[in-house]
Amino acid sequence: MSGKQDTPLGKTFTITFEPGQFLPTHANPSRVVISVVRGSGTIALIADPGRRLWAGDFVQLEPNEPHAVTAGEDGLELLVSLVENCCGGC
Repeated sequence: MSGKQDTPLGKTFTITFEPGQFLPTHANPSRVVISVVRGSGTIALIADPGRRLWAGDFVQLEPNEPHAVTAGEDGLELLVSLVENCCGGC
């Protein structure tokens, strides 16, 4: 994790995965917005356990939504924003 930045609305940081590296299933109390900066991989969600990720994709997760990430053969770089749940739903 690098480039961490705190803002009034939440936190933003970059995660860089080596090829095949993974982040096990977890959840965040905040809304999560993921932007795929480079590379490819998959994100496992309850509703879509094998969703492919490609550079340019965006994914928004609800607070406390379980998810896991696995990098593809070319690695994966994600820009992640943890957004405070300001109104109960966006």
